[in-house]
Amino acid sequence: MTGATTAIILYNFNGARELRASLDAILGQTRPADQILVIDDGSIDDSPAIIDAAVGRDPRVSVVRNDRNLGLPASRARALAMVVTDYLVWTTVHDRLLPTLLEGKPHEWAKEFDPKRVTLHPRELGTLAKENLDVALQFGDYLTPGQVGDVASIPNGEGRVIRRGAHKIAVYKDDAGRLHERSAACTHVKCIVDWNTAEKSWDCPCHGSRFDPFGKVLNGPAIDDLHPAP
Repeated sequence: MTGATTAIILYNFNGARELRASLDAILGQTRPADQILVIDDGSIDDSPAIIDAAVGRDPRVSVVRNDRNLGLPASRARALAMVVTDYLVWTTVHDRLLPTLLEGKPHEWAKEFDPKRVTLHPRELGTLAKENLDVALQFGDYLTPGQVGDVASIPNGEGRVIRRGAHKIAVYKDDAGRLHERSAACTHVKCIVDWNTAEKSWDCPCHGSRFDPFGKVLNGPAIDDLHPAP
């Protein structure tokens, strides 16, 4: 990549607990990036102060702040429109970049973190088979009744999955009693999400994707928001 420009876009939403480590991994690249853009998706934790500190200590770092949480897809589109570069790395607050990533040199941790790594030991194969069986069993949720019979049974500030004909609908009733409906099918592999009362989120039991009460994606592997209710 001699002579080529590189940029890193870091997506963050309420990730203060991991944000410093993620920024340190980006700033610690052995081949420094020419531009580092942090897009903060309406965070209400300590993220803004952590990002401002990074901007103050390194002129390559800039920040774009959404006035409200737009979700990963919209934030990604906004960030991509603001970067002009030969090479681009997209990352999120939950990721850690190996320090030699941009330089393209080997690293002692690369083998362990390679997404293409394959393990064929019997124990790992057994675990993989169990996890895939668990996913298959989750599709039985399409055949079961909803968690409540009607939306009147949903308390304010809570969410429940209801059945409407052949569809499962994720219904959130806000504190004012207004209803917000999305498809209950996770946009990753279509498992049915569950309401997480403690975190006020829709969580997928298959691979851990999380969505806010209004269906905007919070954590992957899903990258798209919950679809509108059919």
